Amino acid sequence: SAAGAATRLSETGSTLLYPILTVWIERFAPTEPGVRVDAAPTGSGVGIASAISGSAQIGGSDAYLSDAQMKANDLLNVPLAVSAQEIDYNVPELRDTPPLHLSGPVLAGMYDGSIPRWDDPQILALNPGRTLPHHAIVPIHRNDGAGDTFIFTQYLSFTAPSWDQTVHYGTLVRWPANKRAAEGTGNAGMIDTASHAPYSIAYVGISYAERARSEGLAVAALQNRSGAFVLPTTDATLATAEAVAKAVPDDGRISMIYTPGASAYPLVNFEYAIVKVEQRAPGAAAALRDFLDWVIAPDQGNDAATLASVHFAPLPDHVRDIAKRLIASIAGP
Repeated sequence: SAAGAATRLSETGSTLLYPILTVWIERFAPTEPGVRVDAAPTGSGVGIASAISGSAQIGGSDAYLSDAQMKANDLLNVPLAVSAQEIDYNVPELRDTPPLHLSGPVLAGMYDGSIPRWDDPQILALNPGRTLPHHAIVPIHRNDGAGDTFIFTQYLSFTAPSWDQTVHYGTLVRWPANKRAAEGTGNAGMIDTASHAPYSIAYVGISYAERARSEGLAVAALQNRSGAFVLPTTDATLATAEAVAKAVPDDGRISMIYTPGASAYPLVNFEYAIVKVEQRAPGAAAALRDFLDWVIAPDQGNDAATLASVHFAPLPDHVRDIAKRLIASIAGP
């Protein structure tokens, strides 16, 4: 192994990334017995902070870094795979019925309280012919620093000017005052809160789709930039990433939220490994290069069937080339 013996890497961060990360770690271990990787689902905010502080070699994040974070901390955003987010709802009257149609502006209204009930005219306008209950909406949001919050609030900011001017987007935001709002920690916490709160709505990472369905939550079809209502299928996720692949810059940072395209799903993102360019611990740089190169290889960690188990898609070839160059730049003693 280029990494040497008994090199340990620590990852912490994105709960959306965590399910596939555990698979990657298990399958990578036999290929590099001298490298051990540990992971913890703490949220993208913790992942970014841990990569900056050096308390973890890998910060898992659904959100790319800002220019200021990049400049001040000598960090890399390494794309690892393509993922998505779904909008789940717990409306008893709508179980076992076709997916509800929702849009960015309507979701913004549901979260800021200006659309207070499920049978609001704005929701009915997106769902002609449907009978919706006259119950108050319970919007659920993350209470930790989360890439999922970054993804969701970008969609609201890109589609609803009032949201962009007041709340904007980020891993942490000041949520509008809404007495019916509830909170969850991590994706598992969002599902738990939503499943116990009838008439709730929540944003949940796609890797938790099976768990959400097992808890009785339905998934909405979202309106994309072309006006079509699209479900978060793996095909839609991949098509969205392929459509923007050539526009991805050399540092790997790009938003795929609300991407143009008739079949594009509006909540698609890259999963990132946030890492320091200069690694201080002996052997860490080589171990990181070994592990991350394995993760992005199409016949290894980026195998389509493996990623499909959590509804992720492989990196487009152009983005994989960018990731390889970023990984190769990781250096150390």
